[in-house]
Amino acid sequence: MSNMGATPATSARSAPVRQYREPPVHEVVLGLNFANAIADSELESIPALLAGRFPETQPQSFAKYEMTIAPAGQQISQSEQRFNGWLFRDAGPTRVLNVGRQQVLLHAVRPGEWPNGTYAGWSAIQQEARALFELLAPIYGRGPIQRVGLRYLNRIAVPVESALEDWFSIGFAAPSFLLDPFAINLRQTWARSEGNDDLSLTVGLATIAIPANVALHEKHIGFLLDIEVFNLWPHMAPSFLDLPEWCRRAHEVENRVFEGAITDALRKRFEEITK
Repeated sequence: MSNMGATPATSARSAPVRQYREPPVHEVVLGLNFANAIADSELESIPALLAGRFPETQPQSFAKYEMTIAPAGQQISQSEQRFNGWLFRDAGPTRVLNVGRQQVLLHAVRPGEWPNGTYAGWSAIQQEARALFELLAPIYGRGPIQRVGLRYLNRIAVPVESALEDWFSIGFAAPSFLLDPFAINLRQTWARSEGNDDLSLTVGLATIAIPANVALHEKHIGFLLDIEVFNLWPHMAPSFLDLPEWCRRAHEVENRVFEGAITDALRKRFEEITK
């Protein structure tokens, strides 16, 4: 791969909405952080609310360690295990739900180590999330949300002997004599998006390893295009009831950022569906 000069990204507002037969989405994460912690009794009751939805349920705990110095100089350590929530998984596992005292995280994971299995699509994921959040509303719906984030993790493989700007429209203009990037980690956060003052964005592009058992392992470099839409300031977080509308807008912005970050060469590789 040659030098890393990049052309300006397409305007988010002008990026068209496209669909692909082989999108690079590996994982979608929808996360909620709450201002107040729920009671232990409420946390313990969650498996009953989600009965039958996940075949695997695991309690989660964290260890608290304390160390003091006794008068004689010896060290005295104490540890305490505390129940901290639940981890739910389906058989895939393509759905993982993590619930805690102040956090709910839903992971929609695509089958396989590289994006090659069936992608459920945002419409299906959003419906699943909405159904789960409705079940959890009696416990988490009373308190204010501090942070909500919709995150897309895209795994993309590009040929080694090519330029970064052939595939991505984000990056930085490196000196032309620098060749074959070994490790890249670009990350930028924007306070708001045009027309959505309550939607902030973090966009990252980093090299990642391609598993040896993946056909693209040889002569390709793996990249992670990481896009998260979230509220930067707690007072701009939506209410629990407004989550569906917030998610709709967040996904729309995420999709535009994705389109603005890639080139037509990648669109052809993902095989755009002609309407």
